[in-house]
Amino acid sequence: VADLKSEDRPAVYNALTLLLAQPQQQQQPDVVLQLAAIYALRTLIDDFGFEAGAFVGVVPAVMGALTGMLRSTEELDTQNQAFGLLNLIIDRLGPADITPHVGSLLPLLPEIWAAAQDQSLLRIQVLCCLSLLVNVLGPDAHHTYPIILPVLQTALHPNSSQPELLEDGLCLWLVALRNVPGGLGAQQQQGSVATPVQGLFQLTPALTACLTSSTEHIYLGMQIISSLLLLGGALFLATYGPQLIAACTAYVGEVVERGLLLMLPPMDILLIAAPQQAAPMIQPFMQRLLGLTLSGRESGVAVANSLTLIGRLLLQSPSAFEQLIGTAAAADIGASGAATGPEVLLVSLGSLWCEAFDSIAQPLARKLSACALATLIGLPVKALLNLLPIMLNHITSVWLEVESSGADEPTTERGEMFYAQGLWSSNSSSSGWDHGVGFGDGGLLLGQSLTASEEAQGEAERRQVLRDAEPLKHVKISRLLADKLAAAAAVHGQDFSAAMAALDPAIGQQLQAVMAAAAQAGR
Repeated sequence: VADLKSEDRPAVYNALTLLLAQPQQQQQPDVVLQLAAIYALRTLIDDFGFEAGAFVGVVPAVMGALTGMLRSTEELDTQNQAFGLLNLIIDRLGPADITPHVGSLLPLLPEIWAAAQDQSLLRIQVLCCLSLLVNVLGPDAHHTYPIILPVLQTALHPNSSQPELLEDGLCLWLVALRNVPGGLGAQQQQGSVATPVQGLFQLTPALTACLTSSTEHIYLGMQIISSLLLLGGALFLATYGPQLIAACTAYVGEVVERGLLLMLPPMDILLIAAPQQAAPMIQPFMQRLLGLTLSGRESGVAVANSLTLIGRLLLQSPSAFEQLIGTAAAADIGASGAATGPEVLLVSLGSLWCEAFDSIAQPLARKLSACALATLIGLPVKALLNLLPIMLNHITSVWLEVESSGADEPTTERGEMFYAQGLWSSNSSSSGWDHGVGFGDGGLLLGQSLTASEEAQGEAERRQVLRDAEPLKHVKISRLLADKLAAAAAVHGQDFSAAMAALDPAIGQQLQAVMAAAAQAGR
């Protein structure tokens, strides 16, 4: 292949297409020649030097030959080889070249699925093919729902006789959800009106069962939960939220660092998209997360990211945060063998936050944590004054990074980039996961299908609406800190004045600059 010149490729494609297609006109096609042609075409198409423009001329003939083989043969290896080339072609070519052939290909897939009741490898190929076709069709993929919904019901069934289909089925479900058109909570607007997309929602109990039985599918599970929440909004949360959150809660403290990090973004989506409904619903999850964070057993990365979600709850729903602290104190969470109270717990949390602050890497997460520390300063907890110097040091440092420099101004290009990065590092997102592992026989193509679906029009629109709704866009660190310092002064009086007087001069100078900015912003 490396020695084949690009100008010679069209002739080679034509010759191999003849080998693949012509035998079907005979009464006894030469399957050996067909398989040899398939192998050669796969090698050429999967090569770094492949250019779609040189291949599109033979696509109709190749697609016709492959669908013909799939209809005419019952030999498993031949069917798998034909599917392998078919899926590779769909993956490598663009929608414009594949869409004309979707109409002839789709009706074939349920036939093959039904005939392959005892052939899981062939059914995996069908799942892979459907995932690729849904990405090709994009917003028009709803035409595939009559096919993919029965397939998914079988693949995702908790008592399926083919459990090896589960992960590939989860992948297809996720790709289908991401390609549904519409903005944030689009299906919530439909109310009780029956829509084809509701069939995708109705698969949720299978996801709950999957997450409850094993941690094996936590990556796909968390991605699916995120897409379901973005699409279904508060209505979906009311119907399926308690069961899903209970399954996630059971994972806290039972999974490795990567698993914990994967659970945090869906909870953050909840608090932004449906704060009033979500804040009380996730209390059990947050209580276990708080206990885990204060236990001293987790890595710095896990603690830093967990504090980010705790900070989101504090800023988004102060009453829910107060309830969390009260419940945790009553349960002696964070205590070292002795009873504790809310104030002691808050001081422990504030101290840990200050220690872990430098481990918080994402700029937006640093702003959130700076705002959270400022909010803690304003609480009527005298012991927090002991942390005032280090709290103010972190807050003023972040103010210099993001507000003083103009980096977080949402109306500027820099500000758009600042908020587009989000709260979560690649360790807690899909970009930090190896898509090529664990997706059955078509693993690599399914992984690429997942990656492509991240940019699906519907999912991209919903995530953009979520970014536009980011509450931190409307928060100035300087103004918030000024308000909380004033509240602390009113509550603590002389004790607060003494703590301020004892500040290091360098911190005091930074604080003066922040207060000047707050005064300017208040005009």
